[in-house]
Parts: sequence; C-alpha cells; structure tokens
Amino acid sequence: PTDITDEDQCKALADAANGRFGRVDILVNNAFVQPPFETIEDNDMKTWRTGFEVNVFGSIQMTKAVIPHMKEGGAGSVIFINSMSARRIEAEFGVYSATKAALLTAAQTLAREVGRYGIRVNSVSPGWTWSKIMDTLSGHDRARTDAVAAPFHFTGRVGDPVEVGRVVAFLLSDAASV
Repeated sequence: PTDITDEDQCKALADAANGRFGRVDILVNNAFVQPPFETIEDNDMKTWRTGFEVNVFGSIQMTKAVIPHMKEGGAGSVIFINSMSARRIEAEFGVYSATKAALLTAAQTLAREVGRYGIRVNSVSPGWTWSKIMDTLSGHDRARTDAVAAPFHFTGRVGDPVEVGRVVAFLLSDAASV
C-alpha cells in the first residue's frame, strides 16, 4: 500500500518495484477521490485541496517516481485513468471536472516531454463505468443506472470495467507502440 499524496512513499514504491523486477515498464494511475456532488459555491476549499492532492498531485508524484526508472530502461508506458468529465462540464462536478481536466493536460504535456526516451503516455477518459459506488447508489439496480446514463452515453448505458481494461491493456502492449 502506498499513499500517493506522500512523495517519499511514491519514490519508495517505484524503487522497490525496480529493485524487485529489475525495471519498471508500466504505471497505471487510477487512484482518485470523487468529491461530494455540490456546486462550486457550496464546495469548501478543503474539498478542492483534497481533490487536487489525490487526483492530480498524487498521480503526478507517482509518475515522477517511475520516470527515471523508465528512462534507464529505455522504454515504458504511463496511463492516466481520466474521465469524460475532463471535457464534459456538468453542474455539481466542479472539483472532479477541474482535477480531471488538469490531469488530461498534464498527461499531454508529459507525453511530449518523455516520448523521446521511448516512454508512451496516454490518458483514458471513459464515461460512467459500473462500479461499487454505482451499485450502492442505485440500490443494486443496473437497469436504473443504465437508464440514468443513457442521455450521456452514445451506447445508452454505463460501461463495464472490463471494457476500460481492454483499452488499457492495448495501450500498455507493444501493439500501441506509436
């Protein structure tokens, strides 16, 4: 377990992985917090700070910890699990959307910076994806969740985690080398 908001823990994890396996090939940044669904006016600054500390700074710290190992190995792949909320603005999603937009920009910048070292950087921005929180919020009613999601998704439903996983697996593979 690693607290990605702690720079020393991120570095220790990256160093431990490199030491155990002899290299670091991949990093999938998927840690995030979903702040309360409130208006920007109603969100307190602690909520904003926590959102940025985990969703943006934590992912960046973990990435900064593995990049030297990837450079040393001459290759690597970093993936940021983002959200459609990085581009699609909805009321009461201000903190979440702002952090995901920042993360999208950071991923694009990082891709430009480390590509010359053989390190690929991608950001995957799925729509709503079926998860424990959705299961709980919907009272374990997937059909209800799909109905609520329909206007926001071309598929007319929430995604399945395996669908996101397939995209990530492709981007981590040699088939996505360019």
